[in-house]
Amino acid sequence: MIDPASASQLAIEGLGICIKVGKLIKGTIENIKNVRADLLALATETERYRNVLGLLKVLTRELQHTAFKDMELGINAESIRHNFAALLALANNVAATDQKSGQLIGGLHWSLKKTEAARLTQRLRLEKADLMEIVGFINATASLRSLHAFEELRVDVMNKEPIIDAFDGLTLTEARTPTTGSLTLVDSSTRKISGTSPSVRTWLGHVITDGFSEQYLQARNRLSDAAYNGEWQQLLDVVEYGIRHYQENWANATRIKPPSQHDNLSFWTPLHQAAFWRAPVEVVYTLIAKGGLCTLRSRSSEFTYIDMTPVELAKKLGYSELVQALTPRIHSPVPRQTLTILESNFHSMIRRDLGERIDREHLYLPVLEVMTELDDDAVWFEVQNHRFANAGYIFRLDGRDLVVRCHHIYTAESLKNYRITQQGITEVIDATLMNE
Repeated sequence: MIDPASASQLAIEGLGICIKVGKLIKGTIENIKNVRADLLALATETERYRNVLGLLKVLTRELQHTAFKDMELGINAESIRHNFAALLALANNVAATDQKSGQLIGGLHWSLKKTEAARLTQRLRLEKADLMEIVGFINATASLRSLHAFEELRVDVMNKEPIIDAFDGLTLTEARTPTTGSLTLVDSSTRKISGTSPSVRTWLGHVITDGFSEQYLQARNRLSDAAYNGEWQQLLDVVEYGIRHYQENWANATRIKPPSQHDNLSFWTPLHQAAFWRAPVEVVYTLIAKGGLCTLRSRSSEFTYIDMTPVELAKKLGYSELVQALTPRIHSPVPRQTLTILESNFHSMIRRDLGERIDREHLYLPVLEVMTELDDDAVWFEVQNHRFANAGYIFRLDGRDLVVRCHHIYTAESLKNYRITQQGITEVIDATLMNE
């Protein structure tokens, strides 16, 4: 039996251990196939256990400010700390893994640890259920949350899949795209982009006209002309046309030009033009709802700086009613310095793969600042006219890392996964995400 203050401190202690354990186990899940199922079960229970501890921490702290601050709680702190120690010891053993042989350092083969992992997984599952009952008792006794609000918390904690495959549900499917044999990436598990298509966000990295059909170029020019002239309904109609006919999201499309004019590319998006022409605020919100990104920067401007975001333009021009609408909504608050390093590493990988094509074709490589607006959504950068059909990169943030799948880059059937961190680039067998 312990009091609320001690329970809160125990929960804080456990949260730190669970976070460390999750990180240690996750690296092994991504790199060694023969332990994946066992460790995924353990990691899943560890993360759910962490969520319960988080709830315990919050409610016991709130309890200390009520008449029930001296309530005795039926928590066996000694048993819980024993599980903390066992969990951390196993995770450290797992992390000390020879990735080539799949054996644990010190001669401990995984089969010797499998039973221990299964036993610990079950203990965590039972202890999690016990703690959840105590949390429910605390809430009911002190009326800290409404029954409806608490039930929502309980369901989220107990049922959420905390670790998921980074590219699960993402498939390439045929579509009427600008080049013969091209595919579009579809997310079968979400429908985050407004419109009729389940296509994931498209990074339009080909910004010169070579390789595109005349019909495609005409449609893109209609889009750019509508934005340039402030014809907002025409613009929105062409955005929908791009989704229906090419399975591409053109809400961020810039004007594409012949190779001879590549130095004149401004990289103004529809949102830049909306800011410049003081579009009705409803138009701005509609563009954003359709996938428009507020963090994209221009590369040409008649104003003070060439690399301006739409909101900077609105401020410079004094269009105060557009400032709030164009201010980026940050869902993944990764530090700018971290994004810069990740982007540099990602670009290095693409340059390694594509070589002189990047400069010869003036490819517009992905800018990772926009990922902060996407809430870990996946993005598809198709490489047109590659030596292997349907080549490209699928990428998404995982906390402060970037996970990337190279699709048909190296061979006609190759699928290679990479985790890009501030320290460098690591090939992994399976890329996973923390579903936070």
